[in-house]
Amino acid sequence: MTRINKKEAPIKDKKIKALDDEVNKKEKVKEFQPNDMEKVLSAYLDKRTLEMKEYRKNQKIEDLWKEADKEYIPSDLNNVMKNPRKIFEADQETGLRSRMIPIGQDEENWRHQGSDPMLLVKIMSAMAVIVDKNPEAVLTAMAKKYEGTSNLAHAIWKRSWEISNSKENLKLFVLNLCKYGWSVGRTYPKIMKYQKSILNESDGINRVYTEEERVLYNDLCRETLDPRYVWIDEMALPYNVLSVNEWFYEMEESYDSFKTILGKYPNFEKYVKRSVSSRISADEDLKRDPTEEPNKRRTDIVKLRFFESRLKDLYIIQDVNSKAIIYHSPLPNDDGMLSLWQTMWILRSSTSPYGVSLWEIIKNDKGLYDKMSNMTMDQLVLSIMKMFFFTGTSGVLGDGKIKIKPGYGKQITNGDVKFLEVPGPGQEAWEGLRHTKSRA
Repeated sequence: MTRINKKEAPIKDKKIKALDDEVNKKEKVKEFQPNDMEKVLSAYLDKRTLEMKEYRKNQKIEDLWKEADKEYIPSDLNNVMKNPRKIFEADQETGLRSRMIPIGQDEENWRHQGSDPMLLVKIMSAMAVIVDKNPEAVLTAMAKKYEGTSNLAHAIWKRSWEISNSKENLKLFVLNLCKYGWSVGRTYPKIMKYQKSILNESDGINRVYTEEERVLYNDLCRETLDPRYVWIDEMALPYNVLSVNEWFYEMEESYDSFKTILGKYPNFEKYVKRSVSSRISADEDLKRDPTEEPNKRRTDIVKLRFFESRLKDLYIIQDVNSKAIIYHSPLPNDDGMLSLWQTMWILRSSTSPYGVSLWEIIKNDKGLYDKMSNMTMDQLVLSIMKMFFFTGTSGVLGDGKIKIKPGYGKQITNGDVKFLEVPGPGQEAWEGLRHTKSRA
């Protein structure tokens, strides 16, 4: 008996084959084999990016940014603290385990743990003042030959606000500016296009499609970047554009998104590796529970590094995972300037481009306000729900210690009951809260 091996029919449609490769992990990426020029560029890029990262890390600026990230998300003080140890609660009758409870937290869980969202309120107020008043510009001709085109330039400026969604982009810029004290962005010509299958003929069963190119966006773009993933020259000075000679930023997108832009370069499909996202959202640490399964993440993320050097007239795009040089050239701008733009909230020093943020200004008063507010609420609760003491405690039946807890007592025989009289918060408590908040 002859056994016939049947092979699967090859997939001819490029789009369907790409989906099949992605689902079945048929991606075959080679190890990066750089030529002589790419070896030099990779070595220089690795050296400079590491130096810029270490320089900012040593300044402890990023620690302040992490504090601001945690404080910006509304939460109580328990979420800010580390997760306590937990044990399973067991049913004494059935012996079955049920929910998990924190160890040593039950006696104190009545205390108020509120945290005022002061930073969020102040940033939203700043954005309302700066952004939502519809920024306007006055364009003045610097030479007589430009006087006739001033109105045209102003119309183009207004058009840019509508097409590139500039107002919402400005909101992101102001958010970073207030929260981190430093905000950064880039200007570049952006084009987004893709191939679309258009139905030409159909008899109900058979359909004929033709491929056409669709352009989603083709204009100048001013994009706000995440300051946590942007690094600038160590010699950068505040309010001095020419002091910044080099900078780079790292960006994550799906493989398909980057492919529409960089897929024409040979090294992209040959060497770029897909992986899960390495970025951590601002509130991820607050909501993470070590006993829970980590969130599933998509696995087709590509992380690229974009590097610019003005004095060396160099522009490089590198895949972070494989270290492959995707593209390199002189700076795209004919004037030789960097695409970077940045500013600070409040000047920190004459040598630091990183400004003082709103969080740094108010964090001491914010901590004092939360402490006073929670103490006042605790006192108010105890004055309403009085705790009562009883006679008869001893080292035999217990340790003789009683923790204050509102509305708590224990039934005994032949004992006197005495209530703990706690006066309510006085006027000075409420006045102190108002003063602390107004100061912040």
